Amino acid sequence: MKSEFYEAIDGALIDEIAHKHGFCKRKRKLTPRNFLETILLRAHQGNQESLMDHVYELRQNRNISVRKQSLQNKFSCQAVAFMRELLEHQLKISNRLSDSSILNSFSKVYLQDSTRFGLPDQLKDDYPCFGGSGAQAGAQIQFVYELRRQQVCQMEVYSAKRNDAHLSVNNHWLEKDALVLRDLGYFTSDGFKEIIAKQAYFISKAKPKTTFYTLDNQKIDLKNLLNRIKQHGLQYIEENLIMGFEKQKKVPVRVIFSTVPDSVREQRLRNAQKNARTRNWTVTKEYKLWAGINVFITNIPTEVMTPGDIPMVYRLRWQVELIFKTWKSHYKINLYKAVKKERIECYLYGSLILILLQFQLFSWLQYRFDRQKIWLSIYKFSKVMIHLKTLFRQALIEGSKRFYNLMRMLISLSEEELIKEEKKGTIGYNSIITHCL
Repeated sequence: MKSEFYEAIDGALIDEIAHKHGFCKRKRKLTPRNFLETILLRAHQGNQESLMDHVYELRQNRNISVRKQSLQNKFSCQAVAFMRELLEHQLKISNRLSDSSILNSFSKVYLQDSTRFGLPDQLKDDYPCFGGSGAQAGAQIQFVYELRRQQVCQMEVYSAKRNDAHLSVNNHWLEKDALVLRDLGYFTSDGFKEIIAKQAYFISKAKPKTTFYTLDNQKIDLKNLLNRIKQHGLQYIEENLIMGFEKQKKVPVRVIFSTVPDSVREQRLRNAQKNARTRNWTVTKEYKLWAGINVFITNIPTEVMTPGDIPMVYRLRWQVELIFKTWKSHYKINLYKAVKKERIECYLYGSLILILLQFQLFSWLQYRFDRQKIWLSIYKFSKVMIHLKTLFRQALIEGSKRFYNLMRMLISLSEEELIKEEKKGTIGYNSIITHCL
């Protein structure tokens, strides 16, 4: 673990990448590693720091004196390219972490999602936003998390205007026998067909108004199907069907239909009606029918996963939502003040590098507890890392001895403070993972 942690901040490698992108052309007081560290160490400050904050930090912790304007000039397109390649390098390191045994039927369990956040309006040309929230500029992070190894497989920054559907295909990380869990933003026929072509698996909810056909091309009457469920008191109906897109893009799927409690149906309708009023739409009869059901689609054979397991495993996707909450609550990745574009991009890539470094620590801790079937909370871990920022700073700057001090503290805290808790009356991560082992 120690070697993987320090490989990410190896001075020689950092200098090589800096020279490659023209960020550092000759020897200076402020080295590329100093530049990287001062950004990483202030990531928890919500990226609201001033240039003078950096100047003070360099003077206090490294005895380096640098002028404010000189530091401002360091935030350049070359600096952005340097930080971006460091992030790519860190992703490669992250993907070499040790394996653990969860959901053994699959080689990998991928959770794919995205998160969006506003940026200062001055960046609207480079990072256009949809504008519905009032923001003119915004970014999104496309994120793929592999659950078996607790590792990040992809982390890329785009304009907030880019559609998730465009990123449902051409995924280099997808491999044979893997399981993919996505939200409805990635619901495309090409996305499902790519997964099937690579002999991998998916679980997804179906979009409202999705059309299904029998294998002999008869359209499914959803109202009659729901009546069958109610009349016979069934928990669900399972069918092998064809999911309809365009004529040439129909996808064979295993479908699980089930009804939802009246309270859930009513809440869905309230949300739909509220959304319809803001957009001057009408909630259709067909949508009202869909509000009363859950429809899951998959290509996993019944002998591998039962109909009752499908919704439970799909709930694992909420781990990504928790990770995004962690980024915004603890790493403040969504807060940027109006400074030059290159400086904001350096802060953003710096925050992502810090997240990956700390994910490595979390993965190593979780591996220690896997055999005991004890699951740690990434949210609690990230919060603790804020309180241990002094120890983390020392480990980053001073080396091995400080690193072991940090790990001893984390191990001690893990046994009492970092264990996941389940809300009363809900099926939580602990229960799902234990069930799937």
